[in-house]
Amino acid sequence: MCRRARSEEEAKWSEQLQELTARRTEAQAKLDETTGALASVRDKYAADSERQRKIQGILEEAQTTVRKWEQKIDALTSRRDTMKEMQNDGDGFMQGVREVLKASRKGAGAGGLSGVHGAVAELIRVPEHLEIAVETALGGALQHVVMEDERSARQGIAFLKQRQLGRATFLPLDVMKGRSVPESEKRHIVGTDGYVGVAAELVDSEPQYASIVANLLGNVLLAETLEQANRIAAKCQYRFRVVTLEGDVVNAGGSMTGGSLQKKGANLLGRQRQIEELDEEIKGTGSQLGKLKDRADDLRKELSICSQNIEEYRGQVEQLRMEEQQFRSDLQVAEQEERRLREQHQLSTDDRSSQISEREELSLAKAAAEERLVVMTVEEARLQQAIREAENRRKASESAKEELQTQLTDLKIAVAKTNQEKQSFEDQAARVRADINRAKQELASFRDLASGQEEEGRRLEAEIVRQTEELNHFRLKKQECSEQTDFKRAARAEKVRLLELEESETKEQRTQLRQVEDRIRQTEIAANRLDVELDNLLRKLSEEYELSFELAKERYPVPEDIAGTQNEVRDLKRQIVILGEVNLGAIEEYERVKERYEFLNAQKNDLIEAKTTLYQVIREMDDEMGKRFKSTFDQIRGHFGHVFSKLFGGGRADLLMLDPDRVLETGIDIVAQPPGKKLQNLQLLSGGERALTAMALLFAILQVKPVPFCVLDEVEAALDEANVARFAQYLREFSEGTQFIVVTHRKGTMEEADVLYGVTMEEGGVSKLVSVRLEDEEAVSA
Repeated sequence: MCRRARSEEEAKWSEQLQELTARRTEAQAKLDETTGALASVRDKYAADSERQRKIQGILEEAQTTVRKWEQKIDALTSRRDTMKEMQNDGDGFMQGVREVLKASRKGAGAGGLSGVHGAVAELIRVPEHLEIAVETALGGALQHVVMEDERSARQGIAFLKQRQLGRATFLPLDVMKGRSVPESEKRHIVGTDGYVGVAAELVDSEPQYASIVANLLGNVLLAETLEQANRIAAKCQYRFRVVTLEGDVVNAGGSMTGGSLQKKGANLLGRQRQIEELDEEIKGTGSQLGKLKDRADDLRKELSICSQNIEEYRGQVEQLRMEEQQFRSDLQVAEQEERRLREQHQLSTDDRSSQISEREELSLAKAAAEERLVVMTVEEARLQQAIREAENRRKASESAKEELQTQLTDLKIAVAKTNQEKQSFEDQAARVRADINRAKQELASFRDLASGQEEEGRRLEAEIVRQTEELNHFRLKKQECSEQTDFKRAARAEKVRLLELEESETKEQRTQLRQVEDRIRQTEIAANRLDVELDNLLRKLSEEYELSFELAKERYPVPEDIAGTQNEVRDLKRQIVILGEVNLGAIEEYERVKERYEFLNAQKNDLIEAKTTLYQVIREMDDEMGKRFKSTFDQIRGHFGHVFSKLFGGGRADLLMLDPDRVLETGIDIVAQPPGKKLQNLQLLSGGERALTAMALLFAILQVKPVPFCVLDEVEAALDEANVARFAQYLREFSEGTQFIVVTHRKGTMEEADVLYGVTMEEGGVSKLVSVRLEDEEAVSA
């Protein structure tokens, strides 16, 4: 018996030891798992921190790029607006043209002109690589003004005469006729090396201005180089003007014009193109800027997400660190319990020998207990017999109860079956009644359908009779049509015979017509050649002398000595060439530039004067601020030492400027020496001493600049009881001139207060404000 008890006890100790070992192993596993998770989260935290730093760098670069693109778009916009302003002001046009264009924008009702379409330079669009050639070909015609009709042109001339605004050339749309190079000449020169095309076909304009473009450029050819232009002009027998892409000209007749081009301030042809290019570039730059801003926004969002992840990782690190500490604590507890159990097991083994004697005593007690057990066994047998008899009576009652229960269940099943059959019969009767009603309705429908079909049959029989009569009628008409067709075929054969006779006559007439057309074509070629020569002479008369044929014929009769007159003209042209090009708008442009220069120079002088005055005012303000600051600082410094001594009950304190020579830029040191301590910087004092020193400075400032009302929020929280008392007493003295509201939990401060306000909660969720006036000790519920 003893051995079994010992083995059971050993098994119990072993089981407890295994349980503690399992707990320790589980705690160690959780600790290892938590340590691994903590290391993983720390790695993620480090990776996201590095990613955040990189994204921050990329974002800064993106923001720098956005600023550069914004500066670029601002520069482009400024340049475009300047060019638009020049275009609106008519910069580059002669005075007369500029005034006509300005008057057209006002409208006829406001003293302006109507019927003005614009200058030629504004109405045509030229590719960039052809601008020099077309500008050279047009010459002064660039500034010709296109008008609606001759009446509008006369009004424009009258407008310039009445106001003495100069001269201009007007091109009425209703009388201007186009010029062109004959197709035969085009075919002759197309394919020639260096040939670009007819100038009128290479520029763009609105369809209504086609006659103007054809009149000015319809007989002008474009070539790449001067040498190629000479060859093209020779092929055309020098009947047309040929202009190169560099601006050299081979005139009709063979003369050549060329040389270096003066760089103009305003390119009339290219101005609108440059504005459109700037608009496109601004649009493209804006689009790129939008993409860069979107990229920057994405980076900001990514940076925000990264920051959130870092915060989450930081929270996870803290959580895992707490779990790690908990698991370490559990592991230590398990190890301690395991050691304690082992110690107890050792103690139990040591005490086992002392328990042997106790077992002998227990054996004697066991013998006595066995005797009592025999007596109790007899009593138990008697009680078991009584229990069996009672059990037999209970079983008999239960069998009778079960029989009655079975009969009741059978009766319930029979009643349920009868009810179910009754319900089934009722449902079947309802379905039969529904089928009878549906059959009656279908019978009535069939009867109606049969009567309708009988009526339809009668109608169809009548329709058959009517269609049979119509068929007989159509057969009669078919026979009549056949007879008429035979008659018309005979007539058609006769007409075909007459047509063949007329076609033979027409062939002879066509032969004669072709001969006449050939003679007309030859005549047109000769007329076109003469018309081209006449146009060249009239154009030369208009461009070089600004005269019409009728006016020239009226003013200048044919000279007697034609050869001498031609020599004189050549000498005059040579002298004009030596003079160079004349800018007719130079005087007006000089006046305009001079006026703008004087205006800008005056503004510059005003800005310099304002800058000097502003600097002087700033210096005066700095001096005044320095004086006032020094005066206020000295006052606060004096009161600070006095208040410090009063709050601390002794000691001394001072305020020192780090750089007295620069009052507005200097820093300030607070030096304090509480009683019993050496003089030292504020940072070396304890928390309570620093708080009391700050209060001393606050009261010193209030003495220099008193205020009627002041709120203090737990300023004395760091003070000990003695300093709280001194603070409250000083606050009481200072309250004669300033009202204080103090938020506090310190009794010393509350004792010196006049009125106390507190919040209490007598009922759950219901706050109540209570005030106490200490001077009359009367509580008032607010």
